[in-house]
Amino acid sequence: MHKRIELENQPAPGGFFEAGFVLTAVLRPNGVVAEVNRAAFESVSVGRGAAVGKPFWQGPWWYDDPAKQQEIREAIARTAAGETIRLITTVRSAGNHWLQVDLSLRPVRDDTGRVDWILAEAAGGYDSRAAQDELYRLNRELEERIAERTELMRLMIESSAEAVVTIDRHGIIKEWNGAAERIFGWPRDQMIGGRLSEFIIPHRYREAHEAGLKRFLATGQGTVLNRTIELSALNSAGEEFPIELSVWPVRCAEGYRFSAFLRDITERKRAMQGAAETAERALRFRTVLFELARMDKTDYKGSLLRILRTAAYTLGLGRMVFGRFEEREDDVALRPEIIYRAESDDTVPESELGGFGMSGYPQYYAAIISNRPVVANDAWTDPATVEFRDHYLAPLGITSMLDVPVWLDGRVVAVVCHEHMGTARTWTAEEVGFALSIGNLVALTLEAANRTQAEADLRQAEAEVRKALAREQELNELKSRFVSMTSHEFRTPLTAILSSTELLEAYGERLASDKKAELLGMIKTAVKNMTRMLEEVLFIGKSDTGHLQFNPQPTDVDDFCEQLLKEVRTGVGREHDIEFTATGHPAPALVDTHLLRQIILNLISNGVKFSPKGSTVSLVCTRDAAGLVFEVADRGVGIPPEDRANLFNTFHRARNVNNIQGTGLGLAIVKKCIELHGGDITYTSELGKGTRFLVRIPLRGEHDENNPCG
Repeated sequence: MHKRIELENQPAPGGFFEAGFVLTAVLRPNGVVAEVNRAAFESVSVGRGAAVGKPFWQGPWWYDDPAKQQEIREAIARTAAGETIRLITTVRSAGNHWLQVDLSLRPVRDDTGRVDWILAEAAGGYDSRAAQDELYRLNRELEERIAERTELMRLMIESSAEAVVTIDRHGIIKEWNGAAERIFGWPRDQMIGGRLSEFIIPHRYREAHEAGLKRFLATGQGTVLNRTIELSALNSAGEEFPIELSVWPVRCAEGYRFSAFLRDITERKRAMQGAAETAERALRFRTVLFELARMDKTDYKGSLLRILRTAAYTLGLGRMVFGRFEEREDDVALRPEIIYRAESDDTVPESELGGFGMSGYPQYYAAIISNRPVVANDAWTDPATVEFRDHYLAPLGITSMLDVPVWLDGRVVAVVCHEHMGTARTWTAEEVGFALSIGNLVALTLEAANRTQAEADLRQAEAEVRKALAREQELNELKSRFVSMTSHEFRTPLTAILSSTELLEAYGERLASDKKAELLGMIKTAVKNMTRMLEEVLFIGKSDTGHLQFNPQPTDVDDFCEQLLKEVRTGVGREHDIEFTATGHPAPALVDTHLLRQIILNLISNGVKFSPKGSTVSLVCTRDAAGLVFEVADRGVGIPPEDRANLFNTFHRARNVNNIQGTGLGLAIVKKCIELHGGDITYTSELGKGTRFLVRIPLRGEHDENNPCG
């Protein structure tokens, strides 16, 4: 239920001024006048029809004063929201008199509490003449200050380094300063009155710009207002570039205008992009160097190749070269050790590496040995590298070089060359630092290689020392065994010789002739045994000193074995059954008969020596596609397992030989004779049951390239 408002009976507000007019009006919440009292028109020359049905702020009391109208309009909006407002203001009347007005605005609510009407009450009175003049003066000064500040603001905007652009509610450009002309390329006289979106806003953003403008005018909400954002803009050439934009709305008589500061941030973006790229490159360099530092450097060549390949890939290079300096009689030379080619992912063959005598490149050599990098952006003109231009840089298409010295043990020992092909490049500080780190990694690789070589040399020296000590120990043992053997084996025949000669000397005249012959036979046998032992020792000596000759001749092996066994049967084997079997020998074979005699005779003699009397010792000689095979078997004492490792060593005798005579040289001689033939020997043995030796000698033809006598 609405309240009834009696206009004519409402008391005038205030009481501060002598009455000049009294106004009472009923307004709708939107500010439109519904009713107004008649007294409100006594000081104006219009009737009620000039106010009823129109916005209160456009009434005849305020004349054409936009600022005052805007002030009253905002006050009505606040009252419609529930506030009670009081304004004391000054206006100029129709007679050019100053009138002071006390205006109050109160909300009138319905039964539900909603603001249904607004009650406007005002009382006004005229000031004195002096007050009017003072007020006029003050207003004039205010207008002058406003004009001064407006001009100052105009000058500030015009001299601003940032573009200042103002548009109205329709998007029409109202202000375009000098900075805007410089940044966007359009002159001011061409831009004023034009539509902003048609000039500097890229096509893809224009629709959104127009929609946003309409949305703000309708709702008062905007997404880009009163904050700083980054966008793209167009210049007069139609090129997009990044800008930073700050926009704020300004209330005015016509509603709103929008002003903006615009800054070209191309250089900032470029600097940020450069900084980001630099940071990314630095991170990539650190990661690469970390991975290279962790790699296993024991493989010298492989480590160097990996370092060069990684550096070429990281810096985008065509070639990487690692070269060492080496001193010559009259010069110092830079000798490339590895040249890596990125395009084919391979290295230059060693036969094509070549070298550079440093006497022909004094500028380059002076720069490198001073332990500073050679940074040649234009390698064809740089003083340190121009010496390489005609015969090295130009033929290979190398345009820029970044060479770093490799410092080791207090001197420059090598150089790592980073070679760029194509358009010359400018090396950055980060790239130079990366190259220096590559040089340090190469130095660490060289140091690791030197350390590895030193350790290998030390191990070799230790092995040689151990070998020498073992050899000395072996010689000492050999000497001991030789002394033991000679003292034992030579004593027996010498004793026989001595006793026989003493008997002959003492009883020679009384001894029968057969007894004398027996004693003389014993002396001869003892001498033969001693001669045989000496021959065996001399044979081993020749073999150890490399003087043993190998002279193969075509030989009927079967006949040779038959003749040799005849000697055995009448000599050492006369108390044993000596068997011989031969198969597959239709043609002579190339053998050294002297060495073959040593092989068969020693094996048969050992079989006889270590077998019971009357037992059988057999020799089987066969021939197959691989060569000759000799098998000697006995029924003797066998070889103890603990003696088998040293069976073919000189002066070694098995522990179960007891008092059986022997020098311990027979099997050693057999093995050396077989080795000279290029053959091998194996055996099987069982204690108390005998031993079986198997000798294999390869066949040799007259034109066999492996034939030592061919």
